[in-house]
Amino acid sequence: GSSRSLSMIDDYSLQRELDKVKSSIFLGKNSAFLGSVMSNLEFTWDSSIPTAATDGVKLFWNKEFFLSLPIEARATVLRHEIDHCAKLHMLRGENLDKEVFNQACDYRINNDLETDGFSFVGLEGGLLDHSLDDNGRLAEEEIYEILMKRPRQPQKDAWSGELGEGDMKPAGKDIKQKALQNVVRAIHQAKSAGSVPGGVEDMVSSFLAPSIPWESLLFRWFTDQQDEDYTWQRPNRRSPDIYLPSKIIEE
Repeated sequence: GSSRSLSMIDDYSLQRELDKVKSSIFLGKNSAFLGSVMSNLEFTWDSSIPTAATDGVKLFWNKEFFLSLPIEARATVLRHEIDHCAKLHMLRGENLDKEVFNQACDYRINNDLETDGFSFVGLEGGLLDHSLDDNGRLAEEEIYEILMKRPRQPQKDAWSGELGEGDMKPAGKDIKQKALQNVVRAIHQAKSAGSVPGGVEDMVSSFLAPSIPWESLLFRWFTDQQDEDYTWQRPNRRSPDIYLPSKIIEE
């Protein structure tokens, strides 16, 4: 589709254009899962960002940038932001350098999208480099390690390649928890309609069932014992030869 000036399109027409792009998600690979992730996102037009971004719960899109793109490129951007959410990048980069991890995720997603035939016409100059991912075999964290060994580069926008703030917005604990819940919900919905992309369930399980140190379990046991009260007013029947307190049984 040809780009149109922002002054020539009303809110209804803009929403129609967005709906066309959303429909493309339901026609592609892993549509049941990705469509569910997308349906849980809140879309917001935001002129304060140069292109598009997400915090895992909301998807922010600059109107001018959206309208400047061919419809095929709009689908690429939408899928890119959905992938950030579906792959829980906001949680996985918790203890990493935020800027570098954001770039690693952008490379991973864009490389995969180009391999899958998504259009980058109108998105030239963005973060796209197949030499980083070893033919799709490297995870985001591995690409991150490669980037960390290189001279520090200013953070660039995923699409224009120009200096920017990255397309993953900082998110608080509540938003991250909701983002995780949305992906879990999408997994359950996708199972009933088809299949879930490989590795997604294992990734989510690592966040839902983290290993618990034995010290924590022992401390919890001692704490539970402290909640039990005893009385000296009657002897413990289990020790007839010595006067010991008995446990208080709540009525």
